[in-house]
Amino acid sequence: MFNDRFGLTDAVLEGRKTVTRRIANRKDIYPNDARILAEPQYQVGEIVAIAECYDKIMETLLVPNGMVRAWIPESAGFRNKMFVKAELMPNQIEILDVRAEWLDDITDEDCIKEGVKIGKCGNDGNWMTAYYIPNYSQPYVSARDAFAVLIDKINGKGTWESNPCVFRYEFKLK
Repeated sequence: MFNDRFGLTDAVLEGRKTVTRRIANRKDIYPNDARILAEPQYQVGEIVAIAECYDKIMETLLVPNGMVRAWIPESAGFRNKMFVKAELMPNQIEILDVRAEWLDDITDEDCIKEGVKIGKCGNDGNWMTAYYIPNYSQPYVSARDAFAVLIDKINGKGTWESNPCVFRYEFKLK
């Protein structure tokens, strides 16, 4: 599941987001050490459905007679993708790589792969490169600055500063 408020589902579907980080469930994980005591949720080669609200994918939900399944408009998943069925999702990703690392080990390149956008800010010929959180207009000086704000918005204030251990998943759209 990718965050729609920050345009991350769209970034995946457009091919701009090819990496995601998920906070590890246990605090006793040591990425640069053999003592990783938590398991990643997904494994290399696994195919995972991209959750989308039913109302956004109606054309893929038609039954042979051309009608939408009768229960769909009444279901909780009609406007909330937390309640959709994976087998009804038209888009999937394939996990290509999984590794544990500390959140602040992220590179500028990975920040872009996480969905941070590169743009410009300024005026009257005084333009500079800037980095943006999808769907927001606030420019940031570096990709890491934008990602730090994004991860705090998604996972709660202080996430970046607490530097949790994360699983880094690289994937491709199937």
